[in-house]
Amino acid sequence: MSEPLRKIVKEEVQREIATIKPEIDTILLDDISRGVKQVVKRLEAQVPEGFKDEVTVSVTGKIPVPMQPKNTKPPYFRATVFNDGPDAVYVFLNDVKPEAIREAPLNQGDKIDIDTTEAKIEALFFACVGSENTASVRVHLLK
Repeated sequence: MSEPLRKIVKEEVQREIATIKPEIDTILLDDISRGVKQVVKRLEAQVPEGFKDEVTVSVTGKIPVPMQPKNTKPPYFRATVFNDGPDAVYVFLNDVKPEAIREAPLNQGDKIDIDTTEAKIEALFFACVGSENTASVRVHLLK
């Protein structure tokens, strides 16, 4: 860009800046700041940090038992649940609801992969099919 043209553009920009009221400038900066924070939050939510954790949960009866990771905190991108038995268990995602992740329980020796595109796994709960049943469940987590 030639020097005279650069000078003309600079003067025009300075005139435009002078016409903007300070309140409007602050509002615009606040909007930009909020937008950047939302973009950063979404980018962080879509890229796993690479932290892995493993939890073992002992389940007895129909009362739901939550997983309690020791090394990491939710949310997670992926959870793999292994039922080491001896009895079948229901798996609940994020909340204890009337329906489990699978309508049929997870039998001994079975596994289920819960994989999300965003970090949405906040909690997992487990409950046996019968009140006298017991099971040991291993959960592998990816944060």
